[in-house]
Amino acid sequence: MRKPISKALRLQVYDKYDGHCAYCGKPLKPEEMQVDHIYPYGRVDYGDPKAMQMVDDGSMNAIENLMPACRACNFYKSMDNIEGFRRRLLTELEHTCRATFQTRLAMQYGMITYTAWSGEFYFEKREKEKQNASFEYVKNCKWL
Repeated sequence: MRKPISKALRLQVYDKYDGHCAYCGKPLKPEEMQVDHIYPYGRVDYGDPKAMQMVDDGSMNAIENLMPACRACNFYKSMDNIEGFRRRLLTELEHTCRATFQTRLAMQYGMITYTAWSGEFYFEKREKEKQNASFEYVKNCKWL
């Protein structure tokens, strides 16, 4: 049974990445944010053992399983987990963007440019920044 997400928990999710989509990094207004499940409820229907266990132990709506997302990322991620979403972006979406006649024509006229995506989500970049900041702090500490 799917449980509603409280306002307090929604605010925690929003604050998790300072009001940005965890995937693309787009700034979000609180009312625009969608709460994405890293392991979605829908995966239970497909017998995903991790999702089934999370429903059983009540951790499906735990903050660790929730991400702030813009409408586009949440829609496109759908029932994928993080790696499935990354794989789809790197294959399907990238191929589609470069394959359409309209895109190729716009590139030809300089209206758009193609930049390859590293495969790193906004939340992963933020985590690296935090780790590097912690490392720099420890490195610069003077011990008495």
